[in-house]
Amino acid sequence: ELNIMLPEGYAEHPELSYPVIYLLDGGQHEDFTHMAGAVQYASFSWVQRLPPSILVGIANTDRKRDMTFKASANFVWPKWMHAYSDAYKFAGGSANFMSYLESEVMPFVQTHFRTNQEKTLLGQSLAGLFASEVLLKKPQLFTNYIIMSPSFWWDNQSLLKAAPAYLKNLPDSVHQVYL
Repeated sequence: ELNIMLPEGYAEHPELSYPVIYLLDGGQHEDFTHMAGAVQYASFSWVQRLPPSILVGIANTDRKRDMTFKASANFVWPKWMHAYSDAYKFAGGSANFMSYLESEVMPFVQTHFRTNQEKTLLGQSLAGLFASEVLLKKPQLFTNYIIMSPSFWWDNQSLLKAAPAYLKNLPDSVHQVYL
């Protein structure tokens, strides 16, 4: 399920194209409603914190599966997570979710809406872990990243530990990262 908010004046200005903000956890009962209000407010002409943008909320079907990469054999659950470990029994599907974003969601948005080249990925918690993984493993997918409170605890902090090696290969196409 995709929830899409078009910027004010979209229909009145067919000559314009817009940046796209891809919101993970973007269902109506997740973060879409309040982020839509924040994006709308930030793009008002008297505020101008964001350019008018298309917001694409991507609703979850199984965030523990989609936002986590396959854990290593030596993964040790943090003590505070022991009570929740069964909820992660299908974890490890981020590669498939990343492929879905790249091959289905993004082409759909580019085909059906007037987009420009600027694409932002926004995620928090497990979605922040996923956004961090995209930044490090497929940075060319987005030009900007907003990553809040990423769940780096996953897999004994392996993504965080591997980050320096990935960052050496970060292309110039990434414009801004907010962590």
